[in-house]
Amino acid sequence: MTPSNFAVVFILLLVVTVQGYPNGAPDNAEICNTLKPKHYQIKGNTSSGLWEPNLSQPLNYSIHVSRMSVSSGQAVEVLLQADQSYFEGFILQARSASNTLDVSKRYGTFKPLDEDAKLICSGAGITHSKHYKWPNITFSWTASKDTQEKIKFIATVVTGYKTYFMNVESDVVELSGSSTGDILSSVNILTFTVLQAFMLTILM
Repeated sequence: MTPSNFAVVFILLLVVTVQGYPNGAPDNAEICNTLKPKHYQIKGNTSSGLWEPNLSQPLNYSIHVSRMSVSSGQAVEVLLQADQSYFEGFILQARSASNTLDVSKRYGTFKPLDEDAKLICSGAGITHSKHYKWPNITFSWTASKDTQEKIKFIATVVTGYKTYFMNVESDVVELSGSSTGDILSSVNILTFTVLQAFMLTILM
C-alpha cells in the first residue's frame, strides 16, 4: 500500500470512528432488544447481563416522567436529561419494571415533539435523528391500551463514539388498565342498553 493510499484509508476510518450513528440507532431487532450500540467501547454503567446499574459510579443522566401513574391510552411527557454536560445520542423504551430484560414486553408508543428524534422498534422505541449535543430532550409517550403493569423507561445514552452509558432508568411508573373516560363510557353504554331493554319491555 502506497503512503497516499494509506492516508486515504486512515481518513476514512477516522470519519467512521467519529460519526458513529449520527442519524440514530439502526431500526433492527438486535438494537431494539439489547439497546446496545455497536460502538467501540462501553464505559460507565456497562451491561452485566442483568441490566443492573453500577452504583459505584454516579449516573450522569436521568429520565423524568410528568406523572407516575398513567391511565390506558393517556399521553405523558418523558424527559431525558444530562445532569452533567450533554449527550450526543440515545435510544429509549418503556419496559416491565420487574424485568427490563424481557424484550417481549415493550409498552406504549412514543411521539417525537420535534425533528431531533425519530421512532424505531415499531413505535415502542425512540432515538436521535441527527448529530447534536443535547442538554435534554422531551418526548410524548402514550400508555398501552388495557394494560395494568409497572414499567420503567430505560435508555442507552451516547456521549461519543467511544463512550456510552447503558441502564439509565426512570422511577417506576404505574399503568392502570382503564382511564376514567373509558370507565364512564362503559357505564354510559351499559345504562343505555338497560334503558333500551326496559323501554322495549314496556312497549311489548
